[in-house]
Amino acid sequence: MPDGGGIFKGGFPKKNLKSNDTEYLKTFLYETKRAELTHWLTILPSPVFFLWNIWWAGIIMIVYALIVNIPCIMLQRYNRARLSIFIS
Repeated sequence: MPDGGGIFKGGFPKKNLKSNDTEYLKTFLYETKRAELTHWLTILPSPVFFLWNIWWAGIIMIVYALIVNIPCIMLQRYNRARLSIFIS
């Protein structure tokens, strides 16, 4: 999956684990929560497309938002569950 963590200065890339240090894993866990929230927040405004598009275009935009973001949300939850085992 694409990872936007390395795009921005000070970002946290999540493509690979760089360490098994507890503090690093806690940071990684936090970043999975932030990434999931970001994907939920990008879905949230999709109904706004109904304001200036015909109804079927608004539905297409919502379906697109779900198709693009739900796999990323599922991946973040999966990674978080796996990381939680090593942190406890």
